[in-house]
Amino acid sequence: MNNVIPIVIGSYYNAYSVVRCFGEKGIKSILITHGEKNFVTKSKYLIKTVITRDVNKNENDFIEDLIVLGKSIEPSKGMFFPTHDEQLLAIAKNKSKLEKYYEIPFSDYDTLNKIMDKDFFSEECKKLGIPTIRDYKVNSFEDARKALEDFGTPILVKVNQWDLKIIEAFGSKIAVFNNNDDYLNSMKHFFSVIPDGELLVQEYIGDSDQLMPNVNSFTDRDGNLQCVFVSEKARQYPPQKGTSTATYAMNPEDSKYTNIIGYSKKICKAFKFYGLFGIEYKYDPKDKLYKIIEMNCRSEFPNYLQTLVGQNMAYEIYKYHLGQTVTVPFYPAIKSASCIVPVFDKFYVTKSNKYDYPDFVMTKKEWKKSIISPFTLYGLTKKDIKPFIFAYYFSFINSLVKLFRLKHNIPENMTTKEYIKNKFKHR
Repeated sequence: MNNVIPIVIGSYYNAYSVVRCFGEKGIKSILITHGEKNFVTKSKYLIKTVITRDVNKNENDFIEDLIVLGKSIEPSKGMFFPTHDEQLLAIAKNKSKLEKYYEIPFSDYDTLNKIMDKDFFSEECKKLGIPTIRDYKVNSFEDARKALEDFGTPILVKVNQWDLKIIEAFGSKIAVFNNNDDYLNSMKHFFSVIPDGELLVQEYIGDSDQLMPNVNSFTDRDGNLQCVFVSEKARQYPPQKGTSTATYAMNPEDSKYTNIIGYSKKICKAFKFYGLFGIEYKYDPKDKLYKIIEMNCRSEFPNYLQTLVGQNMAYEIYKYHLGQTVTVPFYPAIKSASCIVPVFDKFYVTKSNKYDYPDFVMTKKEWKKSIISPFTLYGLTKKDIKPFIFAYYFSFINSLVKLFRLKHNIPENMTTKEYIKNKFKHR
């Protein structure tokens, strides 16, 4: 196995966790970034960091750079572990160009494209008898208006499939609108910028006392789950629609998760999906059942939590793909644990939310009580001291800047430097 090097693509906790998962097994990785400043490059678990051109700007350039890297490590081969959808799709689409130099432990482009088209995926889930959220694929302002008439507000809007132009025109990948005017103005602006654009509008499911669960696993080439890990998103930022900042590992043998594990098995088998994945669900208090939100066909953000409870999935699919024996336990050895993003999780709920999301504020005492032991800092560890120090440093600086912006109500389209410069100008 030593002649196959994990190639981890990313620059945040998802990438760091994969690097650490291999490092703890005595296998060093190569990290690929697009040159952004990050703490992952400092890890002792890396052979080196390689900067490629940005896949979002030019897919062909990105693939060319991967081929150059592949040639440089011969006679060894690489094995890809992307952490973003656009990386995953580009690699799958160009498999024929890359497979001479790399092992590719995930499904082909056609399968991934179908799953990552949220509207298509939802329709396939309905056919499988899996509860879905009501939605409209909207291709015009009139479509958007009809969706509002049906659902009312709050209403949720998503980018149907990864497309940087669509994301930039809409302003984000996902948004929740609480009043009609904000929604209509946003949709009017979007379709004025991209007249042939496409978005997915969904009925908003209100929060309940049931946290949003996720089923993670990896599958064999026939779509069979090799293990089951269930987590619940305790906190995210922004609340209701953001990236997790605190996650709980749950006991998948608890009967409350039987249905969603069954749904996940059905989906992977139906698509004959191969690879790492996470499927997110949300409890609908009106219908009293869990409904599917989406499937991510790769390693996910809180992936080191899986390793903490005994399921090192990146390492295990690496072994499986190379024909080695898989030794991952089907259910985790530890039934309860948690992970939190260093600095940011506490900062958002005790400081930042006071300004922009007052309904989601916690006291420091409540925050501390919410952390379940054992816990991980999304994989960050003092055993790997350089990235640990740099991650905390970057996080503290970013938190101070965000707090300054919130206190002074600086608009999003103005940089902090511009604001300070204007202040001094008018003195």
